[in-house]
Amino acid sequence: MNDLNDLGAFYDLAWKQLENAMKTRNLASRQVALATVSKDGKPEVRTVVLRDVSRATSILRVNTDVVSAKVASLDAHPYAELLYWNAETVLQLRLKARVEIMRGDETASIWPSIPKESRGNYGSNPETGTPIANVFDYEKLGLAQNFAILTFHVDDIDVVELGDRHRRAHFSRKSDWAGQWFVP
Repeated sequence: MNDLNDLGAFYDLAWKQLENAMKTRNLASRQVALATVSKDGKPEVRTVVLRDVSRATSILRVNTDVVSAKVASLDAHPYAELLYWNAETVLQLRLKARVEIMRGDETASIWPSIPKESRGNYGSNPETGTPIANVFDYEKLGLAQNFAILTFHVDDIDVVELGDRHRRAHFSRKSDWAGQWFVP
């Protein structure tokens, strides 16, 4: 293992955690919390599944239904924070990002690659978030026009490792990811 008392190694560890989550395809390792601000300025948080990670571009991607509350919130306030936690490595990552929403024609060429068993997540009758009288009073439709991709352009990463001696560092795009130690 790299020397985690070195900022560069600590930064590498953060991205390796995210990249490994994508390689293992273990759903639990790819689940992160997404915090946004609603259209009316209230905090929101929910769990999403990472679909792509690129250290080279500092980009993460998540798929979603275009009519979901998170899309409306991001249309109003295009910034968010993702929270990753790995209990085995006792590592927490908080990633602040500007979010770009791809939808409609922008995602049409990607839709055919979405597994058939996953397509039901996009589009429902009635629409996502609509109150219903009974638990299963809805139908999943699998509509290509409801498929959207959230692209997170990461600007800041806060890394906390809760080992025997806790470590914390902050890395920012503004400083070309140089990093700074902080008290955990």
